[in-house]
Amino acid sequence: MLPNLQSAPESEAQAVALPTETVVVETRFGTYQFTGSQTLMVPNGLLGFPNQRLFGLGNLPEPVPEDFKLLQSLEDTPISFIVLPVAKGELPIDAADIEDACNVVGFDPDEIHVMFLCTISPKSDGTGIDIWANLRAPVLADLGARQARQYVLRNDRYPLRQPLDNWNGEM
Repeated sequence: MLPNLQSAPESEAQAVALPTETVVVETRFGTYQFTGSQTLMVPNGLLGFPNQRLFGLGNLPEPVPEDFKLLQSLEDTPISFIVLPVAKGELPIDAADIEDACNVVGFDPDEIHVMFLCTISPKSDGTGIDIWANLRAPVLADLGARQARQYVLRNDRYPLRQPLDNWNGEM
């Protein structure tokens, strides 16, 4: 069973100031510039990275499909994640489970964006890429408030590694 990543009250999470100016970082994908509106505070970090609380959200270079984004640590630049933002009407997660997660982390379900952490790797035969999405622990983001939280869903029917075979923009 996975631990449930619930948000600690803001007083318990160490405060990190969101940048107001552009932040330039060297990433594994090259040099990125993140404006203030492209930064997110993740007060409790992500699973396995509790001390990484400030992230930039940007586009990835080719050949990664344009639906995927880069979630880049601005505190420790070797740390980054590929995420797949999915529109609320197209989520492979029941609305009740998303609403439950929002209630726990203190977000308005009408204001959130859902992103799935992904693994992308070359196929062993060299003919393309394999893509998997973690549906069990989505990142919920309120982009207006520039806040995000990762939450392990209570419903265990969602896989940690959902293959996205022949990615065509749908799950």
